[in-house]
Amino acid sequence: MIAQIRAELLKIRSTRTTIALKLAMIALTLLLTLLTGLLTQPAGLVGTENQRDLLSLSSIAGVFSVLAGMLLVTSEYRFGAIRPTILFTPARSHVLAAKAAASALAGIVFGILGVAIGWAIGYAILSGRGITVVLSSGDILLLTLGGLAGAALRGAIGAGLGAIIHNQVGGVITLLA
Repeated sequence: MIAQIRAELLKIRSTRTTIALKLAMIALTLLLTLLTGLLTQPAGLVGTENQRDLLSLSSIAGVFSVLAGMLLVTSEYRFGAIRPTILFTPARSHVLAAKAAASALAGIVFGILGVAIGWAIGYAILSGRGITVVLSSGDILLLTLGGLAGAALRGAIGAGLGAIIHNQVGGVITLLA
């Protein structure tokens, strides 16, 4: 099972689609955080709820995590690469479990990138505008760990959705709808 997870992680690391998804996630997180932080009036960023909303924009990483998980599975069906995978490991439950585990680990990477960028830019905007961060350490921990756990779970859900919907275009449309 460990070898199967390693093989799935290699598939995730070696595709250009994953790199493109990471770059798109970084760009979208930057854009949303910058627009929200710079276009909101300073009085609107003073409260705890408003700061929580600004700093939780990095949760967009979950969307890209579920896309990566789904594309991991559907791309194998699209290009016929699922046949050697199933021949090597005939138990489909083991294949799906390995894909889900690898997608969850990839989701953690997406979550780390999203949370780090969102917090760095959000904190820089708040401090640059002279606004003190009023979030408690519990709020910060909840936002950070919740973002990571959410991205990991969404990655595994994406793999499951890809196993149900084998068509790549249909899966993306279903996911985004």
